[in-house]
Amino acid sequence: MNKFEKEFFKKYIPESQEILWVVHVHFMVIFDRIFLLLIFWFLLPSFLLYNSELFRSFAPFYAFETFFLLVFLKIIFDIFDWYNDAWIVTDSWIVSMQWGLFDAKTLSIKYENIEWIEIVQDGFLDTILRNWRIVLHKIWSENIVMEKSFLPYDTLNEIEKNIKHEDEWEEEVEEELDKFDLLIHTLSWIVEDYMWAKWYEKKHKLTEDDLIEIEEIRKSKATIDLSKKTDSD
Repeated sequence: MNKFEKEFFKKYIPESQEILWVVHVHFMVIFDRIFLLLIFWFLLPSFLLYNSELFRSFAPFYAFETFFLLVFLKIIFDIFDWYNDAWIVTDSWIVSMQWGLFDAKTLSIKYENIEWIEIVQDGFLDTILRNWRIVLHKIWSENIVMEKSFLPYDTLNEIEKNIKHEDEWEEEVEEELDKFDLLIHTLSWIVEDYMWAKWYEKKHKLTEDDLIEIEEIRKSKATIDLSKKTDSD
């Protein structure tokens, strides 16, 4: 992906995200459209204009010039429309764009909502032209399809790398949460043991000698002799 594409498409995504890849519809789609416009709406009328008196008699020359200008503007519009109908692959989302003359529709898909990705070829000609259909199967939602995409496996590699990165990040987060939970449980046990000791000390009014004896028992991990009587007894 070149620098121009990054600068051109970054207005459609949040500033915090980084563009990794832009998926375009296959260039043959726009080539067919422009080819037909040039043949039937520019070259053929031009040929008749300069070679047929009958054809020139239908309208003044400036009318044909205006018509050719409109054809040229239509070609520019179709090229711009083709270029803007794309998928923007970022480090967090896939943004599907549908551009219009007065509006642009975008649909953002999180990697965690993608169940699996399907790449389909519809025939021998599509194999030669590397013309594919990419289908994003979403979890509990309608699939997102790009018909006649170009270089689909480059797109697939970028998406899979980000899905893998997302999974690794989630595993790291879960591991950190497990460590945090263990720390919280350990601290709660310490606090519980401390509160129990303070409660027992207050209830039974232990003397300093009693506390020393309890501490020695804890350190030695010995059993308590219940038959032993203290001086207070």
